[in-house]
Amino acid sequence: MLAIGIGLVLSFLLIEIGLRIIGVQPATYLRKFSQYHEILGWEKKPNVEGHFQRGDVRIHEKLNSKGLRSTEYEYEKPANTYRILFLGDSFTEGYDVEFESLFTTILENKLNDYYKNSIHIEVINAGTGGYSNDQEYIFYFLQGYKYSPDLVVMMMYPTNDVYYNAQKKYGNYSKPKFDIQNDTLVLTNTPLPEPPPSESFKDLFRGMAIYQFVLNNVLSRMPNVTAFLGSSGLVSIETAEMATQKGRAPASFNIYDRIYSAGIDSAWTLTKEILRATKIITERHGSDFLLFSIPDKFQIYDASWTATQQLYKVNDSIWDRSKPEAILAEFCRKEKIAFINFLDSLRSQNSETAGLYNGVHWNELGNKKAAEILLKAIISNSYIKVKN
Repeated sequence: MLAIGIGLVLSFLLIEIGLRIIGVQPATYLRKFSQYHEILGWEKKPNVEGHFQRGDVRIHEKLNSKGLRSTEYEYEKPANTYRILFLGDSFTEGYDVEFESLFTTILENKLNDYYKNSIHIEVINAGTGGYSNDQEYIFYFLQGYKYSPDLVVMMMYPTNDVYYNAQKKYGNYSKPKFDIQNDTLVLTNTPLPEPPPSESFKDLFRGMAIYQFVLNNVLSRMPNVTAFLGSSGLVSIETAEMATQKGRAPASFNIYDRIYSAGIDSAWTLTKEILRATKIITERHGSDFLLFSIPDKFQIYDASWTATQQLYKVNDSIWDRSKPEAILAEFCRKEKIAFINFLDSLRSQNSETAGLYNGVHWNELGNKKAAEILLKAIISNSYIKVKN
């Protein structure tokens, strides 16, 4: 039996080496840079450094002593300093760009250039891959407020956030879930269970070239294998279902439906309450609050929209690609929440929006464009007050 086991391991390693030689690239998943948290589900590990890989993109990731992909800033704010805290997911963390090309880094540099020696600007990036608005709100309660930010910016990605705000799982990971009771947000499922030891093996598997090969070549062709991988947690249930049901859009994409189900209506109700609560608590601490909506690339590019419609067998009578931003704009108007509709900004500059994405996330140009829009909003709305 020992000889058989050794033989299987060696065969597995040879296949892995062979796949890497022919160009199959592994990807980096949450747990390489993250650790269990009983309320948030996961948080980034302090003082971790390494490489993050997604497709053909390989970047250097370095987390500070508080587990943020940000410049090291103490909680206590220095005199004559204006602080901006960014809450968000993988877009904010900057999955596909080096730190120097991250929009928060660009913004900090440009703001300091603009205000020169009159005031010092510090931008704190608290983006964490996989987070939804609920986790961002909790992070602010647990740690974000300690920085005494003057401005809190929540970077919202509606394509994921609305749906996952109403879920207790993100892939194979447990996450917090709020309910609304007596017009108040109440956490329903904490403390969250710690991942079982088997998750370490699954994470090892997901970080191998074999996993990428399976995703690209096996799932859609071998239903039985796909069902096993899904039930065992080696791939997420959502991934397994999508592979065996071609033409089925992810559940989170239901926010583009022209006619909502009760479930999506409920998810929007919860999302709005989370946004409202975030505004209230940040303003109570003396901060301004700004919401920034991140569009999916198919919302911007007609070719991508056509390809998405064909893939999921929908059309303009079924989906409205501007609907999430329209809902947010109306909500923010009523609640007096400052709102940056990045979709509208990009559409109004259509000739300048080519190639802002690398797959799902912003590339260097996308980060640069986001920084430009934020810079303009911060300056034109006089968030930063400078004493004469």
